[in-house]
Amino acid sequence: MAELIDELRDLDRRDTRRAWWFGLGMVGVLLMIIGFVWARDVAPPDDSAMLPVLTGGNGKENGLRKFIDEVRAMPDSGFDDLSMEARSREWGNTEELRTFLGKNEARIEAWKRLMMSDRSGWRWGLQDVEPLDMKIDMSYLLAVQETANVIRMKSLLLARDGKIGEGVDMALDLWRMGGGQRRAQGALIHWLVSLTIESIGLAALEDAVMAGDCDDPTLVRIQEALAQVEESPCKTLKFTYQVEYLMMKNSLEFMPDYLAENANLNWAKPVIRAGYKRNYTLSSYIYYHEPLVNSGGGDALAMMRKSKWRTKQLEAWRDRGWWKYVHPNGMGQWMVASVATFGRIDERAAMMETLPGLTQLMLAVRRYEVERGTMPDALDELVPEFINRLPIDPLNGKPFRWDAVSQRGYSVFLNEVDDGGSYTKSRRPDELDCGVFYPWGEEAVEQRKEQYGVKGEKQSE
Repeated sequence: MAELIDELRDLDRRDTRRAWWFGLGMVGVLLMIIGFVWARDVAPPDDSAMLPVLTGGNGKENGLRKFIDEVRAMPDSGFDDLSMEARSREWGNTEELRTFLGKNEARIEAWKRLMMSDRSGWRWGLQDVEPLDMKIDMSYLLAVQETANVIRMKSLLLARDGKIGEGVDMALDLWRMGGGQRRAQGALIHWLVSLTIESIGLAALEDAVMAGDCDDPTLVRIQEALAQVEESPCKTLKFTYQVEYLMMKNSLEFMPDYLAENANLNWAKPVIRAGYKRNYTLSSYIYYHEPLVNSGGGDALAMMRKSKWRTKQLEAWRDRGWWKYVHPNGMGQWMVASVATFGRIDERAAMMETLPGLTQLMLAVRRYEVERGTMPDALDELVPEFINRLPIDPLNGKPFRWDAVSQRGYSVFLNEVDDGGSYTKSRRPDELDCGVFYPWGEEAVEQRKEQYGVKGEKQSE
């Protein structure tokens, strides 16, 4: 009887061991499957719609590259050393400004040669970079933007000297310079600098008009020039997104080395390399950006709607907390999210879409005020005597709005809702209307006093 009991116990122990080994085997198989899935990259994505077509432009006659070679070799312009009094349009230390511009004659002449060249042949030079990745040198962009500030001051001085027409022409050319650079097939940073220069050009235009007695024919000429936008910011943004994709695609090979060196974690290169998968990362980038590229044919409203969709998707990803990185491509997802939200560039594109039209509108209001001695109650009163037709808000396809109380022309902007011209800084950007104050109005004058102070000295922060 005892032997039978011992035999039954042995069988029970064998069954227990078999069950354990079977369980361990199943866990091992499961871990192998998880490891395979975790380590395995996806198939290469179809990125044909995401690849830019780089054209050669004017080759050696590329005016933009010649200009860059000239200004990057020049000493600092000294713009940051100018007093606020010298920069102010209402009052100004004209002699200080004249001395500053005298030191920058070579820079001004280089800019004039640039503007005499064929803008359609301008290229930033990405065609000559192989491979095109995020390591390319862009240090010269500061010198390009610095030149724009010099030209703004030159335009202002011409207007102060009574040469309003020349000052206006220079400001318009500065605005066109930004547009030409935006179309010169650059990367994201080139595109951002180009938009900044366009904004400086419009600011220079306002400076020149405000600095002297601008007659009606000149105001009409400005309106006609601003109506000739050669290619919209949203349309050129499509190409910029494509260039960024190509740069990222080429950069994924050296990204572990780059991240490790910048974080002083050379030992972590294998870990970083295992943290993302090339094809998976590219697929994620395409998922977020291809809708914007496909809608980027110049329709600002379509692009902004896709942009809002992308923003919501990325916000939802960030809200998942730390465990969002527990993912087969955790670091790759982080890399895509970082690039996809850089600078909210789509909002800047939308803003720049509106500014030329709003500026035309403010000039029409000025002509109305000078002619009638009063301000219009509604924009319809401007047509057709002071403007042929009301400029269209690109974000809803209807004319821009006008608030007669604050004397502000505005776009409904990102939320596509008329918020009465609201620009309160405490609200979210997508809840604000994008607009400009009438430069001759009380609100605009008060804002300039806040910026420069009553004696031309910048107020303390």
